[in-house]
Amino acid sequence: MAADSLGKIGKGNPDAIATLTELIRTSDNEAIRLLAAYSLRKIDEGNPDAIATLTELIRTSENESIRLQAAYSLGEIDEGNPDAIATLTQLIRTSENEAIRLQAAESLGKTDKSNPEAIAALTELIRTSEDEERRQNAADSLGKIGKGNPDAIAALTELIRTSEYEYIWWHAADSLGKIGKGNPDAIVALTQLILTSEKKYIRSTAADSLKEILTEIQQMIGVVTALKNFLSDETCENDFDRYENSYKVIWHCAQNLPYPTFYDAWHHPPTTPHPEVPDTTAVGFTSTTSTLNWQTFPQDIAREIDNQAELSHQIQLLCIDSKNFINPDNPAAKIYTQMLKQGCPKCDDATKTMADLQTYWDLLLMDSDKSFILVFYNSRGEEATGFSETFLNDLSKFDGNIAIVSENNADSLTAFSPSESDLIGAIVRWICQVVWES
Repeated sequence: MAADSLGKIGKGNPDAIATLTELIRTSDNEAIRLLAAYSLRKIDEGNPDAIATLTELIRTSENESIRLQAAYSLGEIDEGNPDAIATLTQLIRTSENEAIRLQAAESLGKTDKSNPEAIAALTELIRTSEDEERRQNAADSLGKIGKGNPDAIAALTELIRTSEYEYIWWHAADSLGKIGKGNPDAIVALTQLILTSEKKYIRSTAADSLKEILTEIQQMIGVVTALKNFLSDETCENDFDRYENSYKVIWHCAQNLPYPTFYDAWHHPPTTPHPEVPDTTAVGFTSTTSTLNWQTFPQDIAREIDNQAELSHQIQLLCIDSKNFINPDNPAAKIYTQMLKQGCPKCDDATKTMADLQTYWDLLLMDSDKSFILVFYNSRGEEATGFSETFLNDLSKFDGNIAIVSENNADSLTAFSPSESDLIGAIVRWICQVVWES
């Protein structure tokens, strides 16, 4: 007790140092010598007598607990000390006492970070121990030393799947957020916790850990697909915490994905679930382009846009059919007529030339709070011959968001091929992007 007290109050005191040094040299009691050495290293950092005593106890003591504590103390004094590492490794391999193996593994991880023996011991304890507290402690320790280690990550994901105790899931989820960056199994396990756990604190930790380990685009796409259905009014009203944690992860993905990619993940999830997405969350999607009807082409685009309330309130879509252009080089009057039919205001001056149309278009852009989107197409579809070069040259001088559906090469215009497999989806993604960027 005196030795312990000196370790708390005697820092730098020569009498305290001398007393503990004498105690180390003269006492026949291993526990007292261990405590004296521990106290001595606290008040006289790097003291050679403390290091020599701990090393001797490690090599000669027949008491596992004494050797364990000596190795732990020596590792704290001298990180990477080979005697401490060797002793802790031997204890892990030979001791039949679970508590000592756990303590040895934890100490070895502090002394020699990422030590494979320590990780192996902790993963074995997680898989074989019947003591839930030890499994919990092993999970916490893996979160400190198992960064990127596939065996450590596998043990933690298995713990989430197999343990009956939800507080263990929390510890495993927390550790996965520290060591599981980019690991698909960890992403699946954490996503599943958000989807299925009934405990708020578990869902919150799983969401925070997911944000830490999501690194690849395809993984983010899978997670967005898995969680997006929880961002509904029904979930918000009846299960707000799950809504909030799903939102937290999806917002993280939205900030780190190109917008067209995020749009696809949200609106066009794959019919086959991504490996990072639990199968139960896959949502099928049939694109409108699989039954593309050129006669209802504008309505199909508008319907896709109307499915997104925020987007539909920000734009005015104008689809111009070039099928009946009498003068392909100068269809200004025909374009103006179609714009009026789609809700644009009348112009006091005649709109007979492309220059007139450009002036009218500029006024629309100036006077409206919405973003005008102008899409030129031909309802003959793939049978259409395309637009005249003169017209495209004039159109390229217009400001704003303008696209054509044509095989024409229009360097300064956004162009979509009429034979594109997901034409409507591609156009809507482009609209989303230009609105987002503006």
